[in-house]
Amino acid sequence: MTGRQEAGCTLVATGPLLRRLAVTGEIDILTAPAFGRFLQAQISSTLPGTTVVVDLSRVEVLSAAGVGVLVRARHEANRRGVRLVADPISPRARRVLDLTGVHLEPRRHRS
Repeated sequence: MTGRQEAGCTLVATGPLLRRLAVTGEIDILTAPAFGRFLQAQISSTLPGTTVVVDLSRVEVLSAAGVGVLVRARHEANRRGVRLVADPISPRARRVLDLTGVHLEPRRHRS
């Protein structure tokens, strides 16, 4: 046993223009394909104008393969008129996203 934690993907909530997903564990070269299929299925089954929120707060490892999945998902979401955001994001995943220049955070309005 290696102590490796597989990525888990769950649809947490859905509404007319909101879909919330939760991802846990490790998103790496082995788990990224399944994560990508899950994310693409969620995006393709939503209406334009929908926001898909991906909770990455329990992601322990986010590899380049996982970042690639998120970038491709963002492109597909944009193409379909769907907004893709990640919130909240674990410190480890945020560091990887920051280092790669991938920004999926919701826009914060200044007061």
